[in-house]
Amino acid sequence: MKISLEKLVWKLLGLSILATLVNGLSGPIPINELGLELWTYVAAVFMAAVWWMVLRRGKAHAPITKNFFRIQAFFLILLVVSLALNFGDILSGYTNGTSAVLKFLAASIVYGYSLLFALSISVLIDREGIEGGLDKLARVFVVLAWVAIVVGAFEIATWFAPELRRAFISFRGIYSIRPAGEFLRLNGLSYEPSFFSAVQLCAFPWVVYDLQRRRLARNYLLIVLLLGLSYVSGSRTHLIGSGVLLTSIFIMGAGRWGRRTQQVATTGLVLSFFVLGPALPAIILNQLSVGSSVSDITRATLAGEAIEAGFNNPLGLGFGQSNAAAVAGLDGGGFPSWELDSYFNGENGDDLPPVYSWFARAIAEFGIIGYGAIAISACFGIVRCVGKAARQKATRPLVLLLILNVAAFFAIGVSTETYRFFALWGAMIVAACIKTISRSEISAPIVAGKKRRRIVLRRPSLGQSS
Repeated sequence: MKISLEKLVWKLLGLSILATLVNGLSGPIPINELGLELWTYVAAVFMAAVWWMVLRRGKAHAPITKNFFRIQAFFLILLVVSLALNFGDILSGYTNGTSAVLKFLAASIVYGYSLLFALSISVLIDREGIEGGLDKLARVFVVLAWVAIVVGAFEIATWFAPELRRAFISFRGIYSIRPAGEFLRLNGLSYEPSFFSAVQLCAFPWVVYDLQRRRLARNYLLIVLLLGLSYVSGSRTHLIGSGVLLTSIFIMGAGRWGRRTQQVATTGLVLSFFVLGPALPAIILNQLSVGSSVSDITRATLAGEAIEAGFNNPLGLGFGQSNAAAVAGLDGGGFPSWELDSYFNGENGDDLPPVYSWFARAIAEFGIIGYGAIAISACFGIVRCVGKAARQKATRPLVLLLILNVAAFFAIGVSTETYRFFALWGAMIVAACIKTISRSEISAPIVAGKKRRRIVLRRPSLGQSS
């Protein structure tokens, strides 16, 4: 059976997104964050196929891709400015034998790889059309959510069946450097519970969007199951994230409020994320006691030190330097946390512990001034997109999709510092689609070989069932 290149590329995208469920690999890529992810390897095949398709089919009109780059522009400029301000320190810096240059390169590669993945999806949506492209992307995440539910349900069953659990651990041992995971917490096929939870939080906005588009009863069931799984997962990331997503739906009036109301609600919601995100480590630190969990002590301590470094250096320490800044603020040894002591005792080699918070990372790397600039830029951009999408009934579902992706990213950012999770990039792709629609960049020619044909991306009737 012959399959078209476009269908093959969409199938590869589906496999790439499903691959986010599997991590903890002992992979050949030396950059731990990328080497541990099955997504890294599958996405490489997907991206190669996308750009091969572009080369074969000719250059297309690409308003969504261009708008995606425009949205990225501020952060890329901030990266360059930060590098210029901290170039000397990064060039000469070492922490526990780890070069600051290597930390900068590792962070840049992770960010760049994730950016290229999202850019490849933008290219696909440009060719498919906004309506069809977002619908297909949503259905991929619906499948991802169902697979996560099945895996989670199976793991819950292993808690009560020792033989089943041994079989599950043996299966994980085929690929994982941590096959046993954590008992009575949902690890899924991931390295740890927070990663498994983050993947489900990334899927949630698209499940809601697919529900708005198709009104399928099984999507209501899927949302209930995802929320239910958060309460038995043993993951704070999942529990906090589910609460944040439900709160966002309530505050946004499920996308049914008027334009002005939605813009005011968006402003309050986004600013609250930027304020509460850094405040949480300080709150936890003040509540720590002898009986506090090791995880709470480790995360709150490292995030608190990173945030303090960002206040002490208002212009930041440079991209990729947050964990070195956190460690530099600690005296070393004697902590009520074996995770911190293992680092200072040299048990983890040259690896620096993560700061476990995107908010703490951003403050340490860009300083409180840079963090404030990110907050203002993000708030202004998101509110503008909401205003544009809310003007037309047909595009109002995009408002909730955008806000839920933003909320998912910030919820994940409370306990994870990485840029690789899709919620961030999903928000940017949706924002680029909204900008494209608002600028009426819907119809444009495309050149394929010697033939010139015209593809009309009709203004999507997003409020209707497909």
